[in-house]
Amino acid sequence: MKGVSVTGGLRSLLGGRQPSTANTEPIAGAQFAPDGSGGTFTNLSGTGASSVAAAGMRYVGSSSVYKWGGGRPSGWDCSGFCNYVIGHDLGLAIPGSRSGAYSGHGPTTMQWALFGTSIPRNQVEAGDLVVWPLHHMGIAISNSQMVNCPGPNGTPAPIVSSIDENIGGPRTFRRIVFATGTTQAAGSTTAGGRG
Repeated sequence: MKGVSVTGGLRSLLGGRQPSTANTEPIAGAQFAPDGSGGTFTNLSGTGASSVAAAGMRYVGSSSVYKWGGGRPSGWDCSGFCNYVIGHDLGLAIPGSRSGAYSGHGPTTMQWALFGTSIPRNQVEAGDLVVWPLHHMGIAISNSQMVNCPGPNGTPAPIVSSIDENIGGPRTFRRIVFATGTTQAAGSTTAGGRG
């Protein structure tokens, strides 16, 4: 975040407030750029956002389990699941990885809480991210439900649950701007990280 000290930014984030002096423009530029491939940046709402929700929903009822630090369908945590759906299945850029270059677990909940545009609870729609910065996240499938991977190790995941579930701590709703026009799914080659 430009214009905010790390300490000040974390204090605001933990208090459930967006830092008042931060540069809060939607993500654009090199961080999500498809590396000169000519893609454009768009707010992924409407049909595009629905594809994020639909991609996440296809795993509900699968034989996957929750695994802390996991980033694969055989076992994943909450952020590993979101990263896999967005970065691997849809081939979109995620924080730290350009379009089509998903290579493992990816960013944590704290990293996602700092990206995109904060939106009010009443504007949440399919494809938005629901993030508890210190410990959980999911993909909204409607204004009231999300697909996510909660729970202790070994429990079935992902599941559909309420966005308003009391998971604890401050929560933020993020509308992400993705690079489009050159996306393609890419296989993963490394594992690691944690959510």
